[in-house]
Amino acid sequence: LENYTLHLVADRFPVNAFMPLLGVGEISATLDADGHGYNPFAKTMRLDATLDVTKAIYQKYDYADISANAHLADGHADIRLESKNPNAVLTLDADGNLDGDTYSWTASLDGRHIDLQALSLSPTKAVLATTLDATVAITPKDNEIGAKLTLNSLTYDTDPGTTVLKNIVARLNANDSVTNISAGNGDLYAFLSSESSLDTIMARMTGLSGVIDNEIATRTINVERIQQALPPFNLDITAGSDNLITDMLADSKTTFSSLHITAANDSSLSLSAALLGLGTPSMRLDTITFDLAQYADKLIFDGRVENRPGTFDEWAHVRLDGYMADNTLGIQINQQNIQGKEGYDLGLKAELNDSTLRLMLDPIDPTIAYMPWTVNDDNFVTWSFAHKHLDANLHMHSDKSSLAIYTDHVEGDDDHQEALVVNISDINISDWIRLNPFAPPITGKLSADIQVSGEGTDINGDGTITLSDFFYDRQKVGDIRTDLKVSTDLAGRIRAGADLMIDGQKTIT
Repeated sequence: LENYTLHLVADRFPVNAFMPLLGVGEISATLDADGHGYNPFAKTMRLDATLDVTKAIYQKYDYADISANAHLADGHADIRLESKNPNAVLTLDADGNLDGDTYSWTASLDGRHIDLQALSLSPTKAVLATTLDATVAITPKDNEIGAKLTLNSLTYDTDPGTTVLKNIVARLNANDSVTNISAGNGDLYAFLSSESSLDTIMARMTGLSGVIDNEIATRTINVERIQQALPPFNLDITAGSDNLITDMLADSKTTFSSLHITAANDSSLSLSAALLGLGTPSMRLDTITFDLAQYADKLIFDGRVENRPGTFDEWAHVRLDGYMADNTLGIQINQQNIQGKEGYDLGLKAELNDSTLRLMLDPIDPTIAYMPWTVNDDNFVTWSFAHKHLDANLHMHSDKSSLAIYTDHVEGDDDHQEALVVNISDINISDWIRLNPFAPPITGKLSADIQVSGEGTDINGDGTITLSDFFYDRQKVGDIRTDLKVSTDLAGRIRAGADLMIDGQKTIT
């Protein structure tokens, strides 16, 4: 009874008629098998099997011209899968033992042409070709695993461009008490170590997704809960100027000299990163650093940019400081030029309480475009997600300019949206856009008087925006004035209109 032969022919077998949720349609295939025994882990079993697929519909694509061969004897198995499908031309070979305490297998893949879009696996163009080799040894009774993956080559062709990677080696070694993962390519080396088994890590990551889902649902950031959900680990990444990262950045002509990242989760979370010699076609930054540290329920982070004279003199010294705790996020940015003169010193605080987001400027004496400003100490802009209600009380001014955004809110009246008033007086736009070092050369003084109110889907408002003495790319455009009006009629139709005048002459309506 343990000797058997099998010849199975399926002609347009309707799998979807029995299991419609699998996404599998009709299958036409032939299976031939000759063997002895039924337990693949016994040395006495012998099997020779051939499968030819002439039609297999999955997600409305026909995976035709696929064959597989399997040979098993004396506890050793050889498997070969070959696809001549025009959108999945590949060969997969694998062999290893099914007998003994340790299972040792090798595999190689030659994917000559795999069109993921044609296979309905990608909504956009995605064609890849790859060759890779893998080895793995598993000892189940000791819960030990050792694996090595060598990506010899990978070409990935998409609409933005083609990515070419080669000679990437990754390793995994794990047992009951430790898991080590490493990867190397060129002068890139990454090493992740955890004093946990691989099973524990996978369980922790599954639990982490639930914690993150809860954080999103409650709109909070519980740093301690996230830290405790993560498995313990140590991560170290170093890279120079010749590796897969620089290969992927080559099309954008972005380069760097060196990169170093360390991160850990033991009793707290921490991260430290340094990037040296970052260059693009339009700029160069000498040193970029970023550090993050957990203190109880708070994450503290700070970033730095430091440049030598002649590199990026206007942004020679940049500091980004901040913290994250429970429902609060605070950020402050400070910029100085090469002479040490402070150009920007701005701070923003965001709080989320009872489905209401509250934004505040802090400190109230910021520096903007090398000019001192003053902000009211009770400034805020709030948005209620529950009532879709906006309130604001922001008044700031310098010696010649001012900006005000406010509503006349009636406490307890969240059902009625008061008018939002925006008043701007003599804002020199070239000062404000200098926060963006890549902004175009624009000068002019901006003033505005706008009032908008909303009630449900109704929007009503009017206002005037003026840009005087406007220059673009050092060419004078003139004085620009725009009159705006928006209203909602009784039928719910929104009507909007604008008159644009240049030097007093109506130009566009």
